[in-house]
Amino acid sequence: MKEVVSSALKNPPVQGDLVTGQVAECVSRLATSLGVTNPKQNKFWTKLGYKDDNPAIGNIELLVSGEDEDMVLLKMDDGGEVPAKRSMLVNFSPVFEAMFKGGFKESTQTIVTLSDMSTPCLKLLLQLAASQPISSLPEMDLLLSLELIQALDQFLVPGGWSLARRITTLLLDPYSAGSIYRQCVGHIVAPLVALKQAALHYALVATMTTNQRRILFDELRACPGALGEVKELLRGQLLPCKYVHIMTATAGSAAQSSTGTSNASISDIDI
Repeated sequence: MKEVVSSALKNPPVQGDLVTGQVAECVSRLATSLGVTNPKQNKFWTKLGYKDDNPAIGNIELLVSGEDEDMVLLKMDDGGEVPAKRSMLVNFSPVFEAMFKGGFKESTQTIVTLSDMSTPCLKLLLQLAASQPISSLPEMDLLLSLELIQALDQFLVPGGWSLARRITTLLLDPYSAGSIYRQCVGHIVAPLVALKQAALHYALVATMTTNQRRILFDELRACPGALGEVKELLRGQLLPCKYVHIMTATAGSAAQSSTGTSNASISDIDI
């Protein structure tokens, strides 16, 4: 089984959209029959240990206004400048707490440069600092959403899991799944790893047309490691089936051993 799936995906028996689509649909039916979970369902996130992790600190008025000595201007690599209240940032993130109260140069600066973050991402981060839940954030594209997940992890702030769930709910579809998977490859941040799994599960079991699945599978075939993940996912779903077959074969062998008619062995069962 483990060779059949990877071989079929890498080398369709006949090159052409029709056959490639048929292979994709066959793999999809196999995944569905094995119980691969659709990430649009709660069960997918429950298995990952998901919990609602919306941050809840402060309010927006206190965050952006205050005494002059407590205000700091955050300058971004893209040229943006965002004012914020130092004390609220300290309460929001342990990273900001260390930055402003840990004896570093930023503790006395009124202008602080933040690297590796865009101005739109920082503004969203400050909205979360103002106790606005993930669900209240404005609509944003995939790249900004993924950047915000990384920023939450960088500043040790909860919310990444809730944001990954929101991306799955609002943005994951036959046209975006391949891009979501590709953008998450190589990341070790847990919500991004989960989001990559969600995109793979979606490609396998979500309802879509044959042509949509063919295009999506073509995208995944171009991603290093994607086919291996498909194989391991299906293999993992097959293991319970293998266990049942082993128990059945073992029981059958024991029942027939007295007659000497059984030639079955556990080693005969493989996937």
